[in-house]
Amino acid sequence: MREGEAYHVTPGTVHQMEAVESTDLLEVSTPELDDVVRLQDRYGRA
Repeated sequence: MREGEAYHVTPGTVHQMEAVESTDLLEVSTPELDDVVRLQDRYGRA
């Protein structure tokens, strides 16, 4: 992705994002969906 671009992840899609340079990431979730399920987390979050 480049500056100013957006990416939409469809609910239920397994995905992973990684920054290759300094960046800000804004994640927006909907309260109607239990849409965040961590399958693996190298930072130890539950």
